[in-house]
Amino acid sequence: MACLENLVFDSAAEVGVAILVLILGVIAWVTRRPIGPGHEFFVLTHIGLAVWLGTSVLQVASPTAACKITWYTLSLPALTFGTVSWSLFMVEFGPIQVKRVRRWGYPGLAVSTLTMILLAATNGAYEALVHTDTPLSILDNRPSIVPDWGWAFYAMLVHNYVWIVFASVVSVLGFWRASPYFRPLFGNLLMMTMVPVITNAAYLLFGHTIWGVDPTPYAFVLSLVAYGWILINSRLLSVEVVGERHLFREADYPKLIVNRKGEIVSVNSRARELLDGPDSATMQNTVNELATSLPAGREIDAHRHDIIDGRAYRPSILVVDDPVHPERPLLGWTIGMIDVTEEEEVARRLLVAKERAEETVRLQSELVSVISHELRTPLTSIRGTLDLLDAGKLGDIPKTARRGVGIARRNSQRLGKLVDDLLNLHKLEAGHFNLDLEELEVRVVLTAALEDLESYAHQRDVRLVLAEGRQVQVCADTLRLQQVITNVVSNAVKFSNAGDAVRVETVLAGECVDIRVTDTGMGIPAGSEEKVFGRFAQIDSSSARSKEGTGLGMTIAKLMMEQMGGRIFYRSELGHGTTFHIEIPLATRAAEGAAA
Repeated sequence: MACLENLVFDSAAEVGVAILVLILGVIAWVTRRPIGPGHEFFVLTHIGLAVWLGTSVLQVASPTAACKITWYTLSLPALTFGTVSWSLFMVEFGPIQVKRVRRWGYPGLAVSTLTMILLAATNGAYEALVHTDTPLSILDNRPSIVPDWGWAFYAMLVHNYVWIVFASVVSVLGFWRASPYFRPLFGNLLMMTMVPVITNAAYLLFGHTIWGVDPTPYAFVLSLVAYGWILINSRLLSVEVVGERHLFREADYPKLIVNRKGEIVSVNSRARELLDGPDSATMQNTVNELATSLPAGREIDAHRHDIIDGRAYRPSILVVDDPVHPERPLLGWTIGMIDVTEEEEVARRLLVAKERAEETVRLQSELVSVISHELRTPLTSIRGTLDLLDAGKLGDIPKTARRGVGIARRNSQRLGKLVDDLLNLHKLEAGHFNLDLEELEVRVVLTAALEDLESYAHQRDVRLVLAEGRQVQVCADTLRLQQVITNVVSNAVKFSNAGDAVRVETVLAGECVDIRVTDTGMGIPAGSEEKVFGRFAQIDSSSARSKEGTGLGMTIAKLMMEQMGGRIFYRSELGHGTTFHIEIPLATRAAEGAAA
């Protein structure tokens, strides 16, 4: 091409080449560093600007008017391409999203650019953009041209400025909708858009040039490079910083930032509402007290609550360190006023409920104690009288009356056991149950318990089987351990079928002896531990009335085992029987624990 020959690269052209190299470097730079919405249009703007600037440099370096007109004409498609791309970037990047622009942005860019390319390619024939007979003139002390524009050039101007005005209006509206923290970013965007617009208007209206050519691409380069630097190196749009700012600004409780001098430098909207609200004086005093306490090094009471406008707030303090100079003093603090009104109310109700429950338990315990003691004296008299009647010490009684006396004796014995169980339970729960711990032979206690139950088992046609085992010494209260074994074995007999056997064995389990009581009864449903070891409870409620007992035996057994340093639990499979485990410490382990 003839216009690429005889180019004169003087200092003006060399400066233009240097700027072109800069913009090419920026293109490579921004391509690899997404800046957020509209990034593609941001890159396309740089590409269009590079072509525009390149043709302007060639216009400066060309020695003839014809070549200057050619390069000027070829710069106009790049001008349109860059203008539309920048406008689309402004719309995409701003807070207001225009769906139609997003949908038709690329087609609109392509149509306008292709139209300008067609007009530039046919300008020699139709002179729609620039008249080709424009002579050389001296501008800025160098040969240049003053273009004689055609009708298409003015149409292009209208087209380009419509895009710029539209994008600017959308950006201005978005500026007011944006968070105050991000408004400077959008303000810079608008100002940098105005720099090339004003430069271009000065060129069109007043003939202002640089090196004899339109200064707009140079101004645009400086604006883009500066804005690209701000976007890519600024952390304003970093998800980390945006997230942190969002947590502060949008928190649903009052938050304040205090510098190292104790001065409030920022508050969120919830804090502002309290500071400007009907109880603003209390809020202000509270905040001032906290803010002045922090620099002085005074600790904030962790249980402190401040009542502001009828609600309770607990201050939460976080230190703000200097991220750049960690060795320097801290930057300040954030103060969060956590609304704990509901929590306080719940805590108050729980405390009231706890006090009521404790009072109820105390009254129940007193009632049980009083009733038990009051029942014992007359019950002893009744049982003694019934024993005398049954033994004939008070004279002969008819057979029919003797049967009634027998029933009365059995029921008085059950009532006596219930009174004893109630008293034992009361003492166990109150921590007043005294144990006489000693070393004893566990099989001796087992044998005694089974002998006591032999008659009871015979009545129910259930066999008691004590498996062979070695002599083992344990540490326990003889009477209470026998009571526990009796309760467990009698339960096994009670819930066994006629003809069944209850097997009792002892097994060494680490530092304990495991007394296992196994029956082949109905078994216990899974998840029934609370019923088994609870008060006045039986698993099979349908037949509960047919099973004798106070419903306290297993509860007492569990508490006694815990006081003796052991435990009681069971393993059961519904329909296949149950095995209760009574674990009691070996005498050696108990002695070691006492020595320690």
